[in-house]
Amino acid sequence: MIGPKIPKPSPADEKRAYEAMTFRDQNRCTRCLAYGVQRDHRQNRQSGNTVVSNLQGLCPACHQWKTENPSAAILEGFAVPRWADWGFWPAWREDVRSWVLYYDAPDSEGRWWSEITETVADMLMRGTALEEGT
Repeated sequence: MIGPKIPKPSPADEKRAYEAMTFRDQNRCTRCLAYGVQRDHRQNRQSGNTVVSNLQGLCPACHQWKTENPSAAILEGFAVPRWADWGFWPAWREDVRSWVLYYDAPDSEGRWWSEITETVADMLMRGTALEEGT
């Protein structure tokens, strides 16, 4: 069965997503904490996926590393496979030294993500978390 069609973000929505990601990440690389980042799509850019939960700030060196090492970037939480849902794909944040799941807007307490354990991150990446009810 085909699910409901999700509207594509407008250019203004995409601009707001980039600005929100820059604010969320405080213009620091999520991998090495360097200042001055490039706006990166966790799952390679395609129509409709420029949303805050699919964006991260990476410094030029880490962005190049991600591009040159796609398998390692997935395992280390800085890339999302094409087949995966970026909203449920764990990301690593060096500033909190934790795995997280990103939100598209801050929650009622102003948080842009929820921290998850390494075990849950591993289960999500293996596709077993939903099967086991975690």
